[in-house]
Amino acid sequence: MENLISIIVPVYNVEKYLRDCVESICKQTYKNLEIILINDGSSDYSAKICDELAEKDSRIRVIHKENEGVSVARNIGLEIAQGQFIGFMDSDDLGEPRLYEKLYTAIVEAQADIAFCGFSDFSDDFKLKRKEPLSPGYYSKKEIEKKIILPMVGTPATNPKCAPIMGSLWRCLFKAELIKMPTPIRMKRIKMAEDLLFDIEYLCRSGSAVVIEEPLYNYRQFAESSSRKYITDLYFNLSKQMNLMKEVLCENHIFDETMEEYYQMTELYNYTWCISNECKRGNPKSVKEILSELKKLRNIKDYQAVLKWRYIKNIEFKERIYFSLIKLRLYRLIIWFNRRG
Repeated sequence: MENLISIIVPVYNVEKYLRDCVESICKQTYKNLEIILINDGSSDYSAKICDELAEKDSRIRVIHKENEGVSVARNIGLEIAQGQFIGFMDSDDLGEPRLYEKLYTAIVEAQADIAFCGFSDFSDDFKLKRKEPLSPGYYSKKEIEKKIILPMVGTPATNPKCAPIMGSLWRCLFKAELIKMPTPIRMKRIKMAEDLLFDIEYLCRSGSAVVIEEPLYNYRQFAESSSRKYITDLYFNLSKQMNLMKEVLCENHIFDETMEEYYQMTELYNYTWCISNECKRGNPKSVKEILSELKKLRNIKDYQAVLKWRYIKNIEFKERIYFSLIKLRLYRLIIWFNRRG
């Protein structure tokens, strides 16, 4: 008999998309599934929809709880999951019919500890395969560190950009035994990149990985981009996430000189993201308050350590201007640069 795969789906106020999401799991060609819906205190009809779906398919288990965030919801799913393999899906996304069949086949045939697949961005208006430098094939333990974890952490100083490989749970299939042993891996209670930390911690335990190029997962994009919205407590949340990531890397003895360089490039972009965030039109602070925040961010010791001309010179021209404004402390021009147009 095929192994049981537990699919964990945190649910919070997604009444518009929830049925389609769960039905895409129920219609999988791989049938031996346990579908765990964690209703995280939804205030819309999501809870009712969960119960209705469970009545139609005996493979669905529903847990109702107060709102505590996606990390806690996923951890509850991990505690109760009975499958030999674990998958995750976001409640507004969709899986292709052969998503779990192909991930399962790949991980078993390769005798790997984790399987990745490609994915597509989609909305009601478009669907586009996402390009990323995670090549298909088999990865040994050493290759996992250099070719998967490293580009999840950041980029080299010779070409500083955002980390090219997205840390995401939903396009992966994990072995339950590796999540549980020697000590359980759980989602960190942070507001950003909690899935990235889970991936890295799991990959550090893995002896091998396999990657399928085919885009079997559909990742929903929304018209209202978060890049235009002001994010409260961005610096605090990014700092917490980066500190925890460094802890995981150090605990697994892979935070070497190269890893530190890649880590610093992500720090550089995170600090700059925080500065651009303060300059957004949606920021309720006054210009005087914004200028004060920019000065505080610019003078953070760790930021000064990575905001160097030798890094800036490798950035594309348009971004180089922006980084130069920050380096030169031209705060009013920074606000104008972010708000132009």
